[in-house]
Amino acid sequence: MKVNGTKLELLTAQRGMTFLGLAKKASLSRQTTSETTMRGTCKPETLVKLADALDIDPAEIIEKGE
Repeated sequence: MKVNGTKLELLTAQRGMTFLGLAKKASLSRQTTSETTMRGTCKPETLVKLADALDIDPAEIIEKGE
């Protein structure tokens, strides 16, 4: 799935979290979290975990046009 990495970064920062903190809260590796942001892609399961950790709807970080 295409993810808006900029929005993911912004939402993480707004919640006072680092990528390591987000990764821990989402039960993902820091590498997965960082790669998702940099590449702008991830598996649907990863998207759901990140959205849950940020307490948002997954649609908020899906790249528009997907």
